[in-house]
Amino acid sequence: MCDSFAAPCVSRPHTSWAPCVSGPRAARLILLRAPQALLLAVRTCYNIYLVSRSEVNQTTAKATLTQMLNVVFQRMEADDVLVKVRKAPAPCAPPSPSAPLI
Repeated sequence: MCDSFAAPCVSRPHTSWAPCVSGPRAARLILLRAPQALLLAVRTCYNIYLVSRSEVNQTTAKATLTQMLNVVFQRMEADDVLVKVRKAPAPCAPPSPSAPLI
Protein backbone atom coordinates (compact mmCIF):
# COMPACT_ATOMS: atom_id res chain seq x y z
CA MET A 1 0.00 0.00 0.00
CA CYS A 2 1.38 3.40 -0.97
CA ASP A 3 0.92 6.42 1.26
CA SER A 4 -0.57 9.07 -1.02
CA PHE A 5 1.10 12.04 0.72
CA ALA A 6 4.64 10.81 -0.01
CA ALA A 7 4.27 10.09 -3.71
CA PRO A 8 4.34 13.71 -4.95
CA CYS A 9 7.36 14.67 -2.81
CA VAL A 10 9.33 11.54 -3.55
CA SER A 11 8.65 11.61 -7.28
CA ARG A 12 9.76 15.21 -7.77
CA PRO A 13 12.47 16.23 -5.28
CA HIS A 14 14.76 17.36 -8.10
CA THR A 15 12.33 20.09 -9.12
CA SER A 16 13.01 21.97 -5.90
CA TRP A 17 16.78 22.25 -6.36
CA ALA A 18 17.80 21.39 -9.93
CA PRO A 19 16.06 23.65 -12.39
CA CYS A 20 17.33 23.65 -15.97
CA VAL A 21 20.38 25.89 -15.77
CA SER A 22 23.83 25.47 -17.16
CA GLY A 23 27.11 27.27 -17.19
CA PRO A 24 28.79 29.11 -14.34
CA ARG A 25 25.51 29.83 -12.56
CA ALA A 26 24.66 26.14 -12.27
CA ALA A 27 27.30 25.29 -9.65
CA ARG A 28 26.44 28.31 -7.53
CA LEU A 29 22.73 27.62 -7.77
CA ILE A 30 23.19 23.99 -6.76
CA LEU A 31 25.26 25.06 -3.73
CA LEU A 32 22.56 27.51 -2.72
CA ARG A 33 19.79 24.94 -3.17
CA ALA A 34 21.54 21.94 -1.60
CA PRO A 35 20.37 22.77 1.95
CA GLN A 36 16.79 22.93 0.66
CA ALA A 37 17.18 19.50 -0.93
CA LEU A 38 18.56 18.08 2.32
CA LEU A 39 15.70 19.59 4.28
CA LEU A 40 13.19 18.15 1.81
CA ALA A 41 14.78 14.69 2.19
CA VAL A 42 14.69 14.95 5.99
CA ARG A 43 11.07 16.10 6.00
CA THR A 44 10.06 13.34 3.61
CA CYS A 45 11.70 10.61 5.73
CA TYR A 46 10.21 12.12 8.88
CA ASN A 47 6.71 12.20 7.39
CA ILE A 48 7.01 8.66 6.04
CA TYR A 49 8.02 7.48 9.50
CA LEU A 50 5.12 9.27 11.20
CA VAL A 51 2.32 8.48 8.76
CA SER A 52 3.20 5.10 7.29
CA ARG A 53 1.38 2.08 8.62
CA SER A 54 4.00 -0.29 7.29
CA GLU A 55 6.64 -1.25 9.83
CA VAL A 56 9.13 -1.88 7.02
CA ASN A 57 8.61 1.66 5.66
CA GLN A 58 8.93 3.15 9.14
CA THR A 59 12.14 1.24 9.86
CA THR A 60 13.61 2.22 6.50
CA ALA A 61 12.65 5.89 6.95
CA LYS A 62 14.13 5.93 10.45
CA ALA A 63 17.39 4.31 9.29
CA THR A 64 17.66 6.69 6.34
CA LEU A 65 17.03 9.70 8.53
CA THR A 66 19.62 8.49 11.04
CA GLN A 67 22.22 8.02 8.31
CA MET A 68 21.57 11.45 6.79
CA LEU A 69 21.86 13.23 10.13
CA ASN A 70 24.98 11.29 11.10
CA VAL A 71 26.69 12.35 7.88
CA VAL A 72 25.63 15.98 8.41
CA PHE A 73 27.07 16.01 11.93
CA GLN A 74 30.27 14.24 10.85
CA ARG A 75 30.84 16.86 8.15
CA MET A 76 30.00 19.67 10.55
CA GLU A 77 32.51 18.38 13.12
CA ALA A 78 35.18 17.89 10.44
CA ASP A 79 34.64 21.43 9.14
CA ASP A 80 34.80 22.76 12.71
CA VAL A 81 38.20 21.14 13.20
CA LEU A 82 39.45 22.61 9.90
CA VAL A 83 38.27 26.09 10.88
CA LYS A 84 40.01 25.83 14.27
CA VAL A 85 43.24 24.71 12.57
CA ARG A 86 43.10 27.62 10.10
CA LYS A 87 42.45 30.16 12.87
CA ALA A 88 45.22 28.89 15.14
CA PRO A 89 48.07 31.42 15.32
CA ALA A 90 51.43 30.38 13.98
CA PRO A 91 53.88 29.57 16.76
CA CYS A 92 56.45 32.28 17.39
CA ALA A 93 59.98 31.32 16.60
CA PRO A 94 62.38 31.78 19.50
CA PRO A 95 64.96 34.49 18.92
CA SER A 96 68.25 33.25 17.55
CA PRO A 97 71.23 33.48 19.89
CA SER A 98 73.02 35.85 17.50
CA ALA A 99 70.14 38.34 17.31
CA PRO A 100 70.72 41.51 19.32
CA LEU A 101 68.38 42.10 22.24
CA ILE A 102 66.56 45.41 22.17
